[in-house]
Amino acid sequence: MAVAPHSPSAVQEALSLPEIFAMILEAEECSGDKNYLVPILDVRDLRNAMRVNRLWFEIAAEKIWADWGIDVLAPVSRLQNLEELTIDYLQSNIIDVEALMKLGALSRLSRLHLGPFPHETRISLVQSEFSDHDCEALARRLPHLRHLRLRMQCNISTKAVEAFLRHCPNLRKCEVFQPLNTDNLFTAAPGVLVFPQLATLNLKRLTGEEIMSRMTPEEFCDSFESQFPGIKEMRLWYGTVAEHNYYEEAFSIWRSRREGRAWDSDGNSDSSQEESDSSESMQND
Repeated sequence: MAVAPHSPSAVQEALSLPEIFAMILEAEECSGDKNYLVPILDVRDLRNAMRVNRLWFEIAAEKIWADWGIDVLAPVSRLQNLEELTIDYLQSNIIDVEALMKLGALSRLSRLHLGPFPHETRISLVQSEFSDHDCEALARRLPHLRHLRLRMQCNISTKAVEAFLRHCPNLRKCEVFQPLNTDNLFTAAPGVLVFPQLATLNLKRLTGEEIMSRMTPEEFCDSFESQFPGIKEMRLWYGTVAEHNYYEEAFSIWRSRREGRAWDSDGNSDSSQEESDSSESMQND
């Protein structure tokens, strides 16, 4: 007797559709009394799903890396001769402050990058309870730092940025996804080079109501040049219209002065200066 071929059930047909299985991959459930969400599928299933198609790969990868379940910074902190460290995260990872502070053992570190994957568009910023006090303590222990990139959602202010600039005299590139309040920035005596090595400064936002009221944009430019004499590249975002108008005028003066210095006494463009300088980009938020 001929046996009829097995007819696929409606469930099997549904699972054959990438969109349906993608919904299953994204599903989460509460994990007992720990009261947090975890993927329904285990890591082995997620790894297998990554091989099927791009959609499944993206979703499964986020699930795998969203919760490592181990302190990855603990073994790293024992590499005391380490000079460069890049830690890229997927999803909204929450980084423990105690784990971050272990990086202070890496006293020879010259480059520290911490944040989400730079080319991943489906993720949000890394989160942490990192505070101004923590930044101060960490910066004191990283005197050789030359390049800093921190992209985190955390409770830090201008004081945190100042801490790294102050305790890391060799810092040449500073990229911090936090606002910088200029009211407390220009406190040194005239002519003192506070941040002589800094060449690149990328910040979320410039603020400073007090300094905007007591300094003209040109005076602000004078103070900025005295404390950041080596700046070649800046990316700054302004929050309010008043901030935009003030700082845009100040840095327009700064750009004009810098372009003027790029010409030598014969009126010819200094090509070596142009090649070394990176164009600055200022955008509205």
